[in-house]
Amino acid sequence: MKTDKNKNKETNTVYSTFAVLFYINRQKIKKNGMCPLMGRISINAEVAQFSAGIDIDPSLWDAKAYRMTGRSRHTAEVNHHIKQLTERIKEYHKEILDEQGYITAELVKNAVTGIGRKKENLLELFREHNEEYGRKAGINRAEKYIVIYNTVYKHVERFILTHYGMEDIPLRKLELSFIEKFDSYLRIELGFTAHTISAYTIILRKMVRLAIN
Repeated sequence: MKTDKNKNKETNTVYSTFAVLFYINRQKIKKNGMCPLMGRISINAEVAQFSAGIDIDPSLWDAKAYRMTGRSRHTAEVNHHIKQLTERIKEYHKEILDEQGYITAELVKNAVTGIGRKKENLLELFREHNEEYGRKAGINRAEKYIVIYNTVYKHVERFILTHYGMEDIPLRKLELSFIEKFDSYLRIELGFTAHTISAYTIILRKMVRLAIN
């Protein structure tokens, strides 16, 4: 029996394929000459495509390496974005397979694009809130507050990077000390007034409440 299970496991490993690549959509060239960057996830015989959320200069695109060429800041930012996105896709692939026991390209794509997936990190949740608020600003939300939300987001992002060494922080790791440390960061390192600190921490507490909910 053990031998049969091992054979099945080996068979599944051999025939299970997983690949991530990027390409540019040259059929949708914009007025500024840029083209949207697209991603393609392949698992076994299934393929799912998605927008990488960034435009690039097609003349600098290396189709074989799935990267941009050159040493410009734009090139560095795009290649960094591709690297991060690739790593995130691999993480989603592993998480979904571990949790559900099976995997499809569509499931991974949905995780990347946020469809049907709960937010797991603070800044991820913060961005979703700000994007939703921005869509409603001027309709049933005050436009002036979107600027404040975006400002607080940037401060929280910098705080997490400098004090935790991470680009985002998992919601499950949030503790009361996080808000207290952020308060000290605004007060001591940035030298903000008590009024500004109060306003910014109120917004952070709101995000934490959203996370709890």
